[in-house]
Amino acid sequence: MRATMRDDYLFHDHRRTGPGRLEGRDGYLAWIATLFERSSDAIIEPLYYVATGAHGHVAVGHTLGTHDGGEFESVFVQVVFYRDDRRAGAELFELDDLDAALARYEALRTEAAA
Repeated sequence: MRATMRDDYLFHDHRRTGPGRLEGRDGYLAWIATLFERSSDAIIEPLYYVATGAHGHVAVGHTLGTHDGGEFESVFVQVVFYRDDRRAGAELFELDDLDAALARYEALRTEAAA
């Protein structure tokens, strides 16, 4: 994962139960490592794409796996953006906030074009 990400990677989780804003690739990787420490079978994957472009994409995705003998699944909207052909960041939103995610995607597209 590290090789695909910029050093200044920004992760911003807008969901009610997310970690909030994590600045820097190492901060994000430390946080995501805790997921796999707690659930070695965890999977994070897109379910379908809502918008795609050279600067990034919007997808409805989910994280699923098991923890303490029980199954879990979290469904979310993810905005991923790129700079210089590397992941520059990602933002997560609740499913109900798809319009906010699409607005953020458009703002990032405008920034990339400038």
